[in-house]
Amino acid sequence: MTDYREEQEGEVEALRSIYPEDELKVLSEDPYCLEVKISVEDSNNENSQVSVDVRFTLPANYPDEIPEITITMGTGVEAGEMRDLERVLTQQAGENVGSVMVFTLVCGVQEYLQQREERAREEKEREKREREEEQQRLEEAKYRGTLVTVESFRAWKEGFEEEMKEKRGKQREDTSTTSRRLTGRQMFERDTTLALSDAKFFTDDDMESGQVQGDMERGQQYEVEVDESLFEDLDDLALENDS
Repeated sequence: MTDYREEQEGEVEALRSIYPEDELKVLSEDPYCLEVKISVEDSNNENSQVSVDVRFTLPANYPDEIPEITITMGTGVEAGEMRDLERVLTQQAGENVGSVMVFTLVCGVQEYLQQREERAREEKEREKREREEEQQRLEEAKYRGTLVTVESFRAWKEGFEEEMKEKRGKQREDTSTTSRRLTGRQMFERDTTLALSDAKFFTDDDMESGQVQGDMERGQQYEVEVDESLFEDLDDLALENDS
């Protein structure tokens, strides 16, 4: 007949010799309830650790019956991961029925955490390499220039042609505005104030004698003969602008 109590006491003593008091706590002796703190180095911070506290409650006929396993606390581990870990431990316990298993299960938890952190480190290093490679590609692109493809050339050509079309249209508008400027004759005919310049046609003697001034004060009008041939060249100039 198996003495379960003796086997349990022997296992507890062995565990006390392996783990210090801050890692192994005997919460009760009847039934035995043990809590083990399992830690590994945090992959994101060398000065901190990822840890879980696993509680094992041994039934009376342990090890022929699996212990009750509960993860009571986790640091750096998500709640979903702790539930998954509990299921894995329960499965491993079922595979070890008939033998004392707390130490084996604790080692399984430690291995799980180490693999988890190893994957996290590899992922971190992969992301770092990708950032460095991307930075290197950007640096090389500065010196290599932009590669021209058929599509990029067509897009550039369309934009260039549209820009030139707009410039030609603006030039035509400027030319049209210039061509609509008045000729010398049109300016003379439309602006009656230009007639005041007729006084320049009077001789200095007339102005000095006061005859012209007196006549103008009495309302006397003077007829000034205009040589229209003087404006013929201006008309030709206007025609050239219109063309």
